[in-house]
Amino acid sequence: MKTIIFADYAAALSQRKATLGIEAPVNDGARRTPEKRALLQELEDRQRAIGQQPVFQARY
Repeated sequence: MKTIIFADYAAALSQRKATLGIEAPVNDGARRTPEKRALLQELEDRQRAIGQQPVFQARY
């Protein structure tokens, strides 16, 4: 079995995408349900309450 280091794999993948000119679309959150929006807001609020930045960029 081959061991893959994720950071190396992600870097190689980013390089291949850049070489090919592939850009991933950004999810603008336009089709999110109210429940999902509330969940994302709750997660963000909890992170901020403990003094941390959210680990994701939510668009809701």
